[in-house]
Amino acid sequence: MAFSSFITLACPPSALRYIHTEHPQHQETAQPRSRCTLPHSAQAATGLAGPLPRVHASSRSTNGPIHVSYPGFEFATVGNWTGTLANAGVEVTPDAYGGENYGAYIATNSINPANRTRSSRSGYIDPLPPRDNLAVLPNATVTRIIFDSSNKDNLTATAVEWASSADAARETIKVRKEVIISSGAMGSPRVLMHSGVGPSDVLQAAGVDVQVNLPGVGQHLQDHLSSGLVFQTNTDTAASLYASNANGNTPIFLSHVNSAVAYVNLTVVLGADGEATLKQQIRIANALSTSVSTLVPSSDHTVKAGYEAIYNTTLNTMFLSGVAQIEILYQLMDSGSNGTNVVAIQAGLQHPFSHGRIYITSNDPFVEPLINLQYLAHSADIAILREGLKLAPKIGRSCPRLSTRMAVSTISSRSSTTTSHSTPITRRRRRMP
Repeated sequence: MAFSSFITLACPPSALRYIHTEHPQHQETAQPRSRCTLPHSAQAATGLAGPLPRVHASSRSTNGPIHVSYPGFEFATVGNWTGTLANAGVEVTPDAYGGENYGAYIATNSINPANRTRSSRSGYIDPLPPRDNLAVLPNATVTRIIFDSSNKDNLTATAVEWASSADAARETIKVRKEVIISSGAMGSPRVLMHSGVGPSDVLQAAGVDVQVNLPGVGQHLQDHLSSGLVFQTNTDTAASLYASNANGNTPIFLSHVNSAVAYVNLTVVLGADGEATLKQQIRIANALSTSVSTLVPSSDHTVKAGYEAIYNTTLNTMFLSGVAQIEILYQLMDSGSNGTNVVAIQAGLQHPFSHGRIYITSNDPFVEPLINLQYLAHSADIAILREGLKLAPKIGRSCPRLSTRMAVSTISSRSSTTTSHSTPITRRRRRMP
């Protein structure tokens, strides 16, 4: 069935080119184009400690539609991040954008240094001249793809149906060549299933006519589940400054993004012996068959085969390399209770063995689908996240370069899984399955 010839699942361009932020007072004469720095005003305002972040020219380009720079406003503790992580035994990467991003670093962001905005529209849409073959419809929800089903062996998309709300009239746009579905990990499966493409049992239960029985639609949903420890701090945070409007909440201040990150592999998280033990436990003879039978929310053999392929790649390729299994993030955007200033150190799974799914329950496209991510369903995910979380107090309280900014005690518990010394918080970031 020539399904892929007329509907393409697309992601945003990955091969973007970059423009550096440079200030004349901070350029190096030896490598004037390889340095991406914080603006002078931001450094002076925050007292950012340590050398300015370095960007290698070989990993960047100097023109293109999307700008990359550092936030216009930063906090002093961010300047202590890489030194603190080094003290905690985490490698500091000299160039996170050169193909190997494990280790600690200060990340750049898609921020235009001229006006502190971040937008793919300003890079790709606004510069275009008027053209009669491009129309951007805001506040429009795709309700389904309409097919010519006269030939069941070769469906052809003929139109896209959309509406501005559940009560609005449905409109259609005729198709000449192809439809590209680019609605993300949650949106694309919804569009396909409401169009009749997906697991037949799900579509029939939702009252949708089956055009193509494709059991894998909505399956193998993985998520970067993260949790963290929240510390009281004796310094300002993004949340406290925003709440007090101390900086006027200007575009420069609002350009702040959590940029202090680290990606660590299993050796750092578990130690050499713990890493070997975990790998052996995952490799035992019945580990994969047990996972397939208990964790895959489908009886279809192709879906199970897909899980096996992802499982084996994660174990035999990613776990055996230096690829990071945990992300550590320094978070300054939460507020504490009773007006306290807090910061968080989060740990997030990168390659979970637990898979979930998304599926529709109604033929109404404006009814939210059900999402079952099966967080921590596999024991390896629990073990890795737990050990990643153990790095948080080590980073926050045992390393002098960062702990000088944190109070001795952390705020009270608000989770049933917390210890007596810290407060876990949870953040979830989706990725394409």
